[in-house]
Amino acid sequence: MTPEQYAQAQLERYNAHDLTGFLALYGEDIEVYDFPSELRMRGKAAIRERYERILFPGSTVHARVDQRIVVGNRVIDHEIVTGHPLVGDCALVVIYEVGATGIEKMWTMREG
Repeated sequence: MTPEQYAQAQLERYNAHDLTGFLALYGEDIEVYDFPSELRMRGKAAIRERYERILFPGSTVHARVDQRIVVGNRVIDHEIVTGHPLVGDCALVVIYEVGATGIEKMWTMREG
């Protein structure tokens, strides 16, 4: 899969509330940062712990991409998220860095 295909697949699995499929796209040692450098989570287990509270059955969370830029192995998405059980509705920028094991690093910037 290309980096853009990884980003699109994770968006689709997020919106389908498919936690298993969502996690399959991430490397075991995934690092998630609040932009630019504050480490928020490390490892797939940490991703599972956080996202199982978001992507639970019956969740109304949904994300759409308003703009996507692909630069080499990085994908930059401007996302609009609605129905998020922890933060409500928000806009954010997410940068995905894709490597040999899937999405290996991710940075988020919430607007506002």
